[in-house]
Amino acid sequence: MRIAICDDLKIYRNQIKNLIKTNREFIEIEEFSSAEKLLEKDLMQYDIFFLDIEMGDMTGIKLAAEIKKVNKNTVVIFVTSHAHYVSEAMKNQPFQFLLKPIDEKLFLEELDRAMNEICTNKMCISISRYGIKRIVDIRSISYIERIYRVVCVATVENEQIESSQNFDDLADQLESYHIIRCHNSFLINLDEIKKLNRIELITKNDIKIPVSKKYSNEVKEKHRQFISGVCI
Repeated sequence: MRIAICDDLKIYRNQIKNLIKTNREFIEIEEFSSAEKLLEKDLMQYDIFFLDIEMGDMTGIKLAAEIKKVNKNTVVIFVTSHAHYVSEAMKNQPFQFLLKPIDEKLFLEELDRAMNEICTNKMCISISRYGIKRIVDIRSISYIERIYRVVCVATVENEQIESSQNFDDLADQLESYHIIRCHNSFLINLDEIKKLNRIELITKNDIKIPVSKKYSNEVKEKHRQFISGVCI
């Protein structure tokens, strides 16, 4: 997840950056002091833009219009001291309009809402642990294991990401992405199966995952359909 902050006042750039870094993990942030400097960048690389409105030669409203021409699926949030710009700003269909001084609770609520919007538009999922959220590319998930009350998401890069989310809710959420149950305590990405038999499977990273009798036939059939290119 990549976020761009554009404000000509460093105090507000720092406040927004610190709010994000303190409360959300694994988010890349870039800050810009003018619209012109931001427009020098590849706008497609950013998921969320926090824009001031009054910033010298080019306003945040004009900047948002330029951003939307290039990156239609991004989220634009205006952060400004000038409430009278709301009507004009809404022409660019911003995700939200926040007033300065920044209300930290409202800011984090809107940040989460924006992150969820990005997850809906992309193949991503929000993983939370102790109130800290992280965005994970679904395609990077190898398997998921439930260990007592903790859920561990294992990626294809062999990273282990712990979550306090409900295992069954994750299973329901990920089923349409070919991540299915193979055991009461395991979900497997069908694309990560290297070998499969009645009692276990081996991932492409050579991790052995148990396959319970309850799910054995279903896993075998769904894997057969998946590698055959059949929609499941």
